[in-house]
Amino acid sequence: MPQYKTDDKNLQKAMWILNHSKTGRSLLSKAVKSGYQIICEDLTAKNIGAGCHPRKKIILLPDNNKPEVLAFKLSHELAHAEQIMKGTVFSYVANDTKTSIMTSRCMEADAVTKHSIIACELKDKGYNEPYEEAKAISPESLYAVEKSIKDKSNPYVAGFKAWFTSSFLVNFYDKQHAALLSRLSEEIIAQPDAFKRKRSSKSLVKSICRDNNGKCYLQDSLDIMERPLYVGISSRHAQILNAFFANREEEHGIKCDQHIENIAVFENHDRENPPAKEKNKLISKLKTRRDYR
Repeated sequence: MPQYKTDDKNLQKAMWILNHSKTGRSLLSKAVKSGYQIICEDLTAKNIGAGCHPRKKIILLPDNNKPEVLAFKLSHELAHAEQIMKGTVFSYVANDTKTSIMTSRCMEADAVTKHSIIACELKDKGYNEPYEEAKAISPESLYAVEKSIKDKSNPYVAGFKAWFTSSFLVNFYDKQHAALLSRLSEEIIAQPDAFKRKRSSKSLVKSICRDNNGKCYLQDSLDIMERPLYVGISSRHAQILNAFFANREEEHGIKCDQHIENIAVFENHDRENPPAKEKNKLISKLKTRRDYR
């Protein structure tokens, strides 16, 4: 069991709960060995639900959640910490648009898959709240993971692919991605060479999509992030990105390495939306580390 020293009783209980999951225990152990700090504080001013800082090695969690909810949020951020350990974060904001979109989605689909697996493992141990949190945020991945566990097939593959069937989630994180590009404009302008890296689907999948044993769970589908269903964007998101890159080129002379025209663009399609009250609650839950970076 990984040891992480903290005086926060709520966080202690959350980590104790997380250790009842094989997947959660593995992720926590990797983060502790890598030197990550886990801090609970009032996140109201930061306007985030949780966060994982790639440079400072800090995971931020809210100080007003119950331990079971905290364990769930920690599981998601630990998955991102593992991705950051593999050097993924900078291609997330690469100047190459396709690389940037592929990285963003691959990171999120993998993190949601892992928090879904952890939620199912904790449910089997009698902790139901992480499961309910996962069901509220990402039911497609959760149910796919749950079914694959029962069928004794690969839950990682099932959860990852199911994430892309939720156009609501994909559209939500695409908006977060566009917002982050805007917030990092000054850094990109100051250090353009740091953001020029291009990555293939094969490179991203082999780096990000790994199970507890370190095996790439999409070894048979290394080209998956090149496929239109996985990298294609909505016409609404294409308009947002086109406007962003056009403005940046006009103001600072920086051209994106690969334009939107080279990416499949689909007509807008939203999944059947929940009632407004539930949708607002879901959006609140979905605020993640992207606002923190």
